[in-house]
Amino acid sequence: MKKLNVEQSLLRADALLGKGQNIQAKKIYQLILSRFPNNNRARKALININNSKASKSHEEVILQVQIDKLVILYNQKQYSKVANQANKLTKKYSNSFLLWNILGVVNQHLGEFEKAEQNFFKVTKINPNYADAYNNLGFTFKEQGKLKEAVLYYRKALEKNPKYAEAHNNLGNALKDEGKLEDALISYDQAIRINPNYTDAHINIGIIFEEQYKLDLAMQKYVYLLSRNQYHPKIHYCIGNIFHKQNFLKKAKESFKKAIKYNPNFAEAYYNMGNILKKQHAIQMAKKYYAKALKINPQYVEAYINIGNILIIQGNLDGGLKCFNQAIKINPKILEPYNSMGKVLAKQKKINEAIEAYDQALKFNPNHEEIISRKLNLAQQISDWSVVQKSSYLIPSLGTTNQTVSPFLALALEDEPKRQKARSEIYAKTLFIEEKSKIFSIPSKKPKRIRIGYFSPDFKEHPVSYLIAKLIGIHSRKHFEVFGYSFGNNKDSKLRNRIIQSFDVFRDVKDMDNEEVISLAREDKIDIAIDLSGYTSGSRTMIFSHKAAPIQISYLGFPGTMGLSNIDYIIADKAVIPEQTEKYYTEKPIYLPNTFMPTDNTRKFSSKKLDKLSMGLPEKAFVFCCFNNTYKISSNEFDIWMRLLMKIDGSVLWLASTNNQSKINLKKEAKRKGIDPVRIIFAEKVSMDVHLSRYKLADLFLDTFIYNGHTTTTEALWAGLPVVTMQGRQFAARVAGSLLSAIELTELISKNTNEYEALIFKLATNSEYLNEIKNKLLKNITTTALFDSEAYTKNLEKGYQQAYERYFTGGKPIPISIESI
Repeated sequence: MKKLNVEQSLLRADALLGKGQNIQAKKIYQLILSRFPNNNRARKALININNSKASKSHEEVILQVQIDKLVILYNQKQYSKVANQANKLTKKYSNSFLLWNILGVVNQHLGEFEKAEQNFFKVTKINPNYADAYNNLGFTFKEQGKLKEAVLYYRKALEKNPKYAEAHNNLGNALKDEGKLEDALISYDQAIRINPNYTDAHINIGIIFEEQYKLDLAMQKYVYLLSRNQYHPKIHYCIGNIFHKQNFLKKAKESFKKAIKYNPNFAEAYYNMGNILKKQHAIQMAKKYYAKALKINPQYVEAYINIGNILIIQGNLDGGLKCFNQAIKINPKILEPYNSMGKVLAKQKKINEAIEAYDQALKFNPNHEEIISRKLNLAQQISDWSVVQKSSYLIPSLGTTNQTVSPFLALALEDEPKRQKARSEIYAKTLFIEEKSKIFSIPSKKPKRIRIGYFSPDFKEHPVSYLIAKLIGIHSRKHFEVFGYSFGNNKDSKLRNRIIQSFDVFRDVKDMDNEEVISLAREDKIDIAIDLSGYTSGSRTMIFSHKAAPIQISYLGFPGTMGLSNIDYIIADKAVIPEQTEKYYTEKPIYLPNTFMPTDNTRKFSSKKLDKLSMGLPEKAFVFCCFNNTYKISSNEFDIWMRLLMKIDGSVLWLASTNNQSKINLKKEAKRKGIDPVRIIFAEKVSMDVHLSRYKLADLFLDTFIYNGHTTTTEALWAGLPVVTMQGRQFAARVAGSLLSAIELTELISKNTNEYEALIFKLATNSEYLNEIKNKLLKNITTTALFDSEAYTKNLEKGYQQAYERYFTGGKPIPISIESI
């Protein structure tokens, strides 16, 4: 016979009696007396119940029958039917506090919280000592986010019944939401003292430990609970959450599957499974789990948002917007759908609408640093510098303390390598828990060929692919076997096909999740994994945080530190990372001679004969050119450029056309500076060969400061167009200087804005000096290092070999300097 815990059974019966559930209470008291005939408390309770029933009038009996029917319907979740019938009954039995209480509870379930409040207040007037009504009021206020009121009424419930374990637990929940974690723990402990088997209170203590990041304590609590009830879905769910936070994704999935097994309608478990699958880039499967969560709970805002985010990854921007609008319809007072909507609108080049979405999001959290940085980036894209200037005081702190900001977005906000490192480290620590266990063992002998794996979402018509196309093809096959792993939604093109054919092995892994890609790279026995994207769009950093290869290198795509200890090296040169700035990089530099940037000395110009008029340029104008993306252009450069146009008659400024709003704003700014807007001319998108050829129509390329031209600088120099730059402090601000040094035109590198402006003026007004520079450039294209693709590749391979030698001999990564061949 099962052992009966008398004290717990009495507490349960008393609670049922307090709720008016006399029949259920009576059964428990009778069970107690059948085992323990001398229990006076159970005997007295039974006498009171029987006396109460005997004294009931006929009307009271009828009412009790009606209430019992409502309870049955309620348990069947027929809430609307309960509400309709209860409303009718209250007209006849207006003094039945139990009836009003039932009506309040069903109104809670229907989301009609104001009605629920009114119902419960009626209960307290009819029966001021009915603790349940105060507890229910607390719950109603908590659901509306009115935490102070919730705490007040939970405390009132406890005044009426100090041994009300559920009210203690609910008070703990409200205090937790207020951020008063220690006070919440006291309430949960009190609930457990009253009812040691109160599982929800135990679980809530574990959740507090999670929020305090005491994951070991939380896990101990859950394991203890699981030992007492291995079929409890919420315990498995909570264990899954801890594994997820620890990045043990396989174990987390197993726990969530168990939670779903024991409760097939556990919407949160489906949602969290979706989150893990999305993190692993198993996006199609993730979408199915989010959809299941929505089927169970059609009001699940977060599920709508994440389905929308997946649709964006899949290229369905309109579908994503529909999901975000639906989320806003359900709850217009949360930040995230507006944030996601801003990202979509930005992708659709609806920049002003995107900024409006971010402004709406910031109403709910004005200090959300990621959204602030996204908004500033968009303002830079449309050349609305007033927005940037108003928020300039915020920029140094964005992403440098405890909030995350995309390190890529921050590169164009300020030239400060120390803070860029802080941003990357916080971003990496928050988003990518790193694999620290020893996965790879050093081989007993060196491989005949080192296996290099290049990973990128950009094997397509993209600047990175233009730069590395020849490099991949001319790698030494005697010393290297070269693999490509492509995870972008890439369309076929001549460039993509060329790159695919250049690899020894090419793998399109866009439909694989991160764990599958990592496993594939390990099966391929990749020795050195090269991350070509860093924190740029489409990157999959988890592949590297969990280690795809024993040596991992950041290269080309992201001009800054990743902040990940599992990235061993960064390809650099001593112009972009001077030795005194190594401390601002978590990677060790592999210093190439001349420049870190590869080039392709087979890039072809258009066979068409271009002239200025065909490109919309005045035939006799002196053409200043800058084809850098507009987000790189700040008011500092533009002010200098406008002064130069003012000083140099007949000159024009030729810029890349990126969006219409930028064109409008730049022309307005030119007019405000006293320059005729027609002197600002925009180059529309053309085929790559025509794009390269049109550089030859310009007279001088003007570089941007905080974020230099990278690929555009190589294009201009390849076309014979001199580039004037100002050397900054961070990697992104020193790239043009590196390229000019490699082509032996250091006289075009200025140290400050005054030098920059004076040098441009000299070149634009001294045709003899400008022609001298152009002739030197044309000669140096074929005689210096910048466009010697073959020599560059050999130097890079020496870097790879020395990094492998260091690993093979058991040494930790150190800075490596390659001597020029």
